[in-house]
Amino acid sequence: MYDPSGPGRLLVGLFTAMAAKERENVRESTFEGLDAAARKRRHGGRPPVITADMVHTVLRLRANGETVENVQLTCVRAAAVRALPRAVEADHHAV
Repeated sequence: MYDPSGPGRLLVGLFTAMAAKERENVRESTFEGLDAAARKRRHGGRPPVITADMVHTVLRLRANGETVENVQLTCVRAAAVRALPRAVEADHHAV
């Protein structure tokens, strides 16, 4: 229990300083790990659901007049819907 008198205040101050130092150590080691991963050209996160080949397949199917419902049989519908605008935008920038 917290005692605002001398010994209690000193103990809380000590624990606060230790927690701040530990937080700083965790943060530094996290950044060191991220830097080491970046040097190895690795990154975290989920792998992409839709690959470049799947995007090309979806674009080809849509260009042939297939509906999104038919295209979703080829890959995950949400991934296809998200990938289509990005792929179309990338094609416009490439031209």
